Amino acid sequence: MKKPVLFFSSREICYYSSQFFAAQLAESFEKCGYPVEVCVLDLKKDIEKQLAPYEGKSYEAIVDFNSLLPHFLLEDDSAYVDHLDGPFFNYLVDHPMYHHPGLIPKLKNYHVLCVDEKHVAYVQHYYEHIKSVSMLPLAANEALLPIENEKKKEAILFPGTYRNKEEIYKQICELPKEREQDTKKMIELLQANEEMSQEEALRLILQERGEELTDAQFAVRMNEMYHADLYLRNYYREEAVRALIAHRIPVTVMGGDWDQFAQDENKYFKRISPVDFSVSFQKIAEYQVLLNVSPLFRAGVHDRVFAAMANRTACITEQNRYMKKHFKEKENVMLFSVKDKTELSNLAEELLINKTKQRQIAENAYEEFKAKHSWDKRTQQFLEIIKRSRQ
Repeated sequence: MKKPVLFFSSREICYYSSQFFAAQLAESFEKCGYPVEVCVLDLKKDIEKQLAPYEGKSYEAIVDFNSLLPHFLLEDDSAYVDHLDGPFFNYLVDHPMYHHPGLIPKLKNYHVLCVDEKHVAYVQHYYEHIKSVSMLPLAANEALLPIENEKKKEAILFPGTYRNKEEIYKQICELPKEREQDTKKMIELLQANEEMSQEEALRLILQERGEELTDAQFAVRMNEMYHADLYLRNYYREEAVRALIAHRIPVTVMGGDWDQFAQDENKYFKRISPVDFSVSFQKIAEYQVLLNVSPLFRAGVHDRVFAAMANRTACITEQNRYMKKHFKEKENVMLFSVKDKTELSNLAEELLINKTKQRQIAENAYEEFKAKHSWDKRTQQFLEIIKRSRQ
């Protein structure tokens, strides 16, 4: 009898995506013969009462996304996770610097999953007490109602939340003086080099000032520098959308707070309301082309790319070393430089005009998705990671 796999959802991520990811992996683990338990925590209710049923039980793995579980202590100040028998996997779906407080606890059987190779290296270097760190991209689903290419909308879809970059910049200007200067310098360095990671930028800043930090101090400083990442992810989203509008390429944005984007709706720009993550695949299937602008993934792939592939929607996404290595440019994906807005517009225009190429890329991407990037494939990869964690 195989041990069960326990999935938690302790922190809600955009559009209920963490619960969705957990449900998809749970279904795939069940297909592999593993009993599954799922616990969606309600932080407004008694946490200990919700956690109590799982104490003392043995599991093949315990999994949570951007987890709050490392913070939970019992009455004797022992970590709750340490009372579960099995490897605990904290699946980080953005840069680890955001989750520094949750990575510090020295749990007995702590493992981390990342969606970017540089995130893997970062956790390995700055949190040596973590037993293993592995790269495991997310996956995606096919829409319940597939849509034929000729019935898809002739427009670019960007699904993602919007934050006004000017408001974020105001927040940066209100930081303590040295942190304000360092944050602005980090933004400058990352804009100049699209392959540079956030930690590489901070090392340069410290080196120029002659400041030395221990690894523990560096991890804290990185956590404090999150405004640079937050600013740039929204800067690039806004720049990409404005570039398409300026070139009279129809673009639709779907996500929270796009009403704050200073642009009237017209034939080249439309807003649609955000939807539950489980519904997003149906929306993506309605469009011929999807634009992905990742949150500064320098060596990884965002799940928006897989969502496009799964639904025969051609994808344009920013380039990085991981994308160049694992995808075939102009065969199953179109890559652009975030520094070249003209390149982005030209690629988008080409896909909307050249229907043969658009369909070919979308079909190639779909075949690639079926072969390598379904939730069932991810579960097989995860099982190998779990096996290695026990060695």
